[in-house]
Amino acid sequence: MEKTPITTFVHPNSDVNPDADIGDGVHIYPWVYVEGDVVIGDRCNIKSFCYIPNGTKIGKDVFIGMGTQICNDKNPIANNNEFKQEGVIIEDSASIGANVTLLPGVTIGKSALIGAGSVVTRNVRPFAIMAGNPAKEVKR
Repeated sequence: MEKTPITTFVHPNSDVNPDADIGDGVHIYPWVYVEGDVVIGDRCNIKSFCYIPNGTKIGKDVFIGMGTQICNDKNPIANNNEFKQEGVIIEDSASIGANVTLLPGVTIGKSALIGAGSVVTRNVRPFAIMAGNPAKEVKR
């Protein structure tokens, strides 16, 4: 029996670089910007107004809430000749609430949950529930 391919859907008004590696069954809502050096796993759901910069790696079955911003530059200076990209990794089945900011170089562990409006400044353990600014583990 042949496996039927699952459709990935990118809404109008989103900007997805053709070099981005996007899996099957991904749903990208309007006003999302995805740069080229990005990997998005199967069955992810990325809501409106998100920014996914170069160096971001997103696992399978990840939910990213509306307005989430992912950063990849620890020293954002105009005309910075020493720019060093630090990508963010979001592991399988993680859920990121609305208006979350993920700072450069962090890893969000498998099945972690990040509360709305949180600012994640350091790595998140698998299955952790994080909230606040800076985000702190509130439950596991």
